[in-house]
This record gives sequence, structure tokens and C-alpha cells, in this order.
Amino acid sequence: MSSVIVSFPNPTGLGLKTHTVKTTPSTPLTEVINQVVTKYALGDPLAFGLRHKKALLDSSLSMRFANLAPGTKLELTPIGKASKGLSQITVALQLENGQRLVERFMSSTSFWGILNLFATQHSSAFEKSPIEQTAEDDSWITPVFQLLNQEVFGFAQLNETTLQSLGITSGNILVRLSFRNSQVAYSDICTQIQEACTNNQILPIEAPQPKPKAVREEKTPLVSTSDTEIKPNLQTGVDTIDRGIQVFKVAETDISLSARLDLPDSHFELSSAELKMAVSGQQARTRQLMEGAPLKTKAMVEKEKKRWLDEHPTTTIRVRLPDTTQLQATFRSIEPISALGQVIRSSLHDSRRPFVLSQAPPYRSLDPDSDDSFYSLGLVPSAQIHLRFTDSQADVPILINSLAASAEALPLPPIPTVSSDKTAPVTADDDPKERLPKVESKVDLEPQGKTKLPKWLKLSK
Repeated sequence: MSSVIVSFPNPTGLGLKTHTVKTTPSTPLTEVINQVVTKYALGDPLAFGLRHKKALLDSSLSMRFANLAPGTKLELTPIGKASKGLSQITVALQLENGQRLVERFMSSTSFWGILNLFATQHSSAFEKSPIEQTAEDDSWITPVFQLLNQEVFGFAQLNETTLQSLGITSGNILVRLSFRNSQVAYSDICTQIQEACTNNQILPIEAPQPKPKAVREEKTPLVSTSDTEIKPNLQTGVDTIDRGIQVFKVAETDISLSARLDLPDSHFELSSAELKMAVSGQQARTRQLMEGAPLKTKAMVEKEKKRWLDEHPTTTIRVRLPDTTQLQATFRSIEPISALGQVIRSSLHDSRRPFVLSQAPPYRSLDPDSDDSFYSLGLVPSAQIHLRFTDSQADVPILINSLAASAEALPLPPIPTVSSDKTAPVTADDDPKERLPKVESKVDLEPQGKTKLPKWLKLSK
């Protein structure tokens, strides 16, 4: 066990006096102050503090968190009660059965007052009264509070020890409650217990309510940045968006053979070898991306997310129905996917018909009632989702008549155009060799004109 040396003015007025206090890394500084002040009768411990190298230490810290080494020399100085102040502390009381009770107290509250409040407000959590328990020999069973590697038990300690005296002046604290035989007859201490319960009646402190965040009105731009118009709803505070619902009908000639086949779900399940190959490939790609990649803070991630949402404020979702019809709608990128489920149900001929949503490849199931946003699911700026009904109804119209009548032909993707170049495009009749630049095969080594050859180049006779 280590120790610290505390110096303080001699009560006799002759110089300074020192006292050695044995400590552990978890010993609070308030305990050091209490030992010195109590032993030499210097007054109220709350009116003193500790200085180290002319710096006033926080008495609520322990030796370890105050960064004090063993053998440190400290100075006990008066600071006055006003500077200490009283604050609210959240106490979590853990019972022997593992249940936790939480209340707020002032730092000047004694442990007897804490026990009295918990016994009054949470009487149903205790099998027996935690204050008036007795053993078979009529001895009083004292409550034992365990915190900061020390115990507070017995009537005198419970009534005199406060949270502030243990260095707990702010924040949260976990206290464990157990019981122990005090070897004191309950009849001898009954009167003191009743008086303490009467004098330590305190009211619970309500937790502070968070301040409501001010709603900032965003100015809508005069010119829309996308084809979809977003209008602010002043009543609800939520932006309303034009869904732009469209229905596309795929021609029979455009349907591939794989789309015409009615494959079971087991067809898309991966075997053990395929799953192992997919996992190893994904791990290799992840390792390649992570190697040399800079570490990103939370602020950097939020900045990238904001930039992505600014570039793609909306997303276009196409839902492929079982009859190859595609339902298209537009949503905000931060909207939950449950908005897609509402659009689908309002577009179906039977809105109560059960269905499931999925995306492939790779196959993953999507919950149409989830609160996850399109951005968090990776469905921005566009995505195609498959819909499958879970009932066995057949030859039943899927969409409502108005949407089915407005179905259009699915637009084909644009054909890429060749950029205008000075060289003509290569055709099948052209010979690739003829398009290569011609290189002279013969090199003219004969000197032009009458030039004098160097001696090393002349042939010997």
C-alpha cells in the first residue's frame, strides 16, 4: 500500500505540520482530507482542499485519476464551503437479485436518506423492509452499501456518511446493496432507527427534461435541382414529394428466357462451396479496400453522407411484379422503406394481399414495414426490387384499374454513341493492318552530300 504526505498549518501556529496517509490507487482525495482534518480537529472537511505544485486538485477524483504518484507531497489549504457547492447525482442501486433502481439525490444526502427513499418509492422491489430486518436472535440486520472499493454499514456510518464526503460530487454512481448481521439487538437501536427515518425523509428529484430542439425552417430553392419537386409541408414539418408513380409493361419479345421461368426460391440458395467462394472473394475485396485506407472519424463519415445526400436528394425505385410489370415511384433518400410499402399497397387491386420484397444479386430480403432509410439500405440513387406474393391466388388482377390502364412500354436504355473523331470507325471489311501507321522498313544509311567520315568509321585497308 502506498502513501502520500500531507502538509498543513500547525494548529499551534508554529510552522507546518506533516501527516502521512496510506492510500490505494482508488482512494478518493476526499478521504485523504477527512483523515487529516478529523485527526487534528481542523474543522469541517468540506472547507479544505488539496494542492499539488500550486495547483488545486479536484477532490472528487481518486489517486489514480488525479495522476498522483506514491509518495507525492500535498498541501492542505482552506477553500471555503461556498466553492464546493451542491449538485445532483444519479444513484443506481443494485439489489442482490440483480435488479437496479435509479433515483437522483443531492450530494449532501446521507446513505440513510438514500436507503429511506428507495424503501419508500420502490417498496415492491424489496421482499422485506431493508431498514427493519431482524435475525432469529432479534439482532438488527444492517444494510451494507458497497462503492468505490469500500463499504458503508452500521447505523452510525449510514447516518453520517454522505455522497459528498466520499468525493462523489457529480455524475453517476453504481451502489450495490447487501445485508449483514450487525450483532446489535434491534430493541436497543429501534428508537434511533425510527428517528433517523423521520429526520431523513426526502423527496425524489425528477430528472431534467431535454430542451426541445428548435425547428429550423429551410428555404426551398427557386429552381429545383432534380426532376422531382419537393414541397415543404408547413403543418407537419415534413417535406412532401411527388411520387411520380408510373407503370411499365414489358413486351413479350423483350422478356428473357430466365425471366419467363418460374424458378423456386431454392434455385437462388448458394451451396457450401459457392458460399465459401463468395465469402472469400468478399473478404479479399474488403481487405484490398481497407489496406492503406485512411481512418475516418465520425465527422468525416457524416460529411460524406451529407455530400452524397446533397447530390442525390431523391431515389427512383422500380418494383418488378410477378407478371413482369414494373411499378416506379420516387422517394426522398432519407425516407424509410415503409413509404415504399405504403405506395405498393395503395397501388394493388387488393391492398390486404400479403407480399414480400427482395433484391438480387446477391439475394436479400427487405421488410416493407421497416424504419430503415433508403440510404442506409443502399437503394440510392436508384434500385430495382422484386415483389412476390405469399398467397396462392392466380389469375387475379394485381394493380388497380387506373394504373393498369396507364401502363407504358418500358423505355429501352440509350444506345451509346461514338464520339466524333477524325478517323472513321472500323468496319468489318476493313483490314486492321491497313489502319496502322506505315513505317519505312528500309533505313537510308548513305550519307547525303560530301561529308567527312570519322576515322573510327573508316574501313582499314
